[in-house]
Amino acid sequence: MKKLTMICMALLTLAVGVAAAQPMPMMGARGHDQMLKRFGLTDDQVTQVTALLAKQRTESVPMLAQIKVLDAQIEQAMTSANTDLKAVNAMVDKKAQIRADIQKQFLAMSVQIHQIVGDQIFYEMSAAFKAHRRVMGQHWSIRSVPFDGPRADAAPQPQQ
Repeated sequence: MKKLTMICMALLTLAVGVAAAQPMPMMGARGHDQMLKRFGLTDDQVTQVTALLAKQRTESVPMLAQIKVLDAQIEQAMTSANTDLKAVNAMVDKKAQIRADIQKQFLAMSVQIHQIVGDQIFYEMSAAFKAHRRVMGQHWSIRSVPFDGPRADAAPQPQQ
């Protein structure tokens, strides 16, 4: 169970990064397809993974917008002369719940992607994403939504 959790969290990190990333203009719409094919995925697997990533990205947009609205509301409430701490705390709780919902969606998607691509490709994708983040000097985040969970480098490696 612990190994499955670690695998899911590592794939989550990979999936979130791919889902949240905007394709570079030079990559075009098929940029992710080409990247996925480099891992040896079949056309069917690429189609399935791309569809999952697109679905997740689409479902996350309204939730990320809600978080931005809540941030603005919290800031406004905190600058008020008579700050209602109960109301602020309720907004913070709602924001935390939205973040938890996003993470749960990513976990579910990660499990699906892992089932589609298999263990070995999953580990290769995780390692590649980790290397990409290191080269780019990026830390995981979705714009204004920091992620405090495990990273791809915490993923267990397959036993030979």
